[in-house]
Amino acid sequence: KLGIDIVFVCSPKYGAGDGSEVFCPVKEICEKYDMMFWDYYSQNAFQKFEYFKEPMHLNEDGARSFTDTIINRIIDFQDAKITAN
Repeated sequence: KLGIDIVFVCSPKYGAGDGSEVFCPVKEICEKYDMMFWDYYSQNAFQKFEYFKEPMHLNEDGARSFTDTIINRIIDFQDAKITAN
């Protein structure tokens, strides 16, 4: 209503399954309230051992790569909104 887009972003975990049992309730809430859910939990692009300090936390290289991915996705999303209007 205020023109604010809310996005729930799930960061990567090394060696993760699909996360469906963990994130199903979050996805349902996002759908109910028309929020976006960007799931990177087990995305192959981030399943690189060298991106992690330990399975739950990205190291500097992983964080930089993940941040760049999110920035680019936000830019693409904003560009698509501008084009649609």
